[in-house]
Amino acid sequence: MSVKWINKAESEGTATMFPNYLLANREFVDKFEGKYSALVGLDDDTDQIVLKPLSKDEDLDPKYQDSLKLKINIQRSYIRFGNTKSMSLIASLLHVDVPKTGLKGKSFWNEKEDALFIILGGNK
Repeated sequence: MSVKWINKAESEGTATMFPNYLLANREFVDKFEGKYSALVGLDDDTDQIVLKPLSKDEDLDPKYQDSLKLKINIQRSYIRFGNTKSMSLIASLLHVDVPKTGLKGKSFWNEKEDALFIILGGNK
């Protein structure tokens, strides 16, 4: 007899980009707990925002010296990343206008990249 084990469904969360910060629900809090910052990237093909958690040692690593990194603030019901200057830069690179009410999207954890991927509403 051969048993095929079933993996649980991939978790999906929500995220909202505001002019001042980026909010993600607590779905992936375990990935960011105890981390110092989040390295920011953009997927060229899909315009997804990518947030890779960094420890304090990784944050100080010279290879990330010129990279955009966001502070992580874990609250009871959400995780908050960044500041106004960072959100303005990300919005300009994505070519989107972020209203005060925010741009809502979905988020998922990519095990291969060990990072949180965020797909905003109007993006691919």
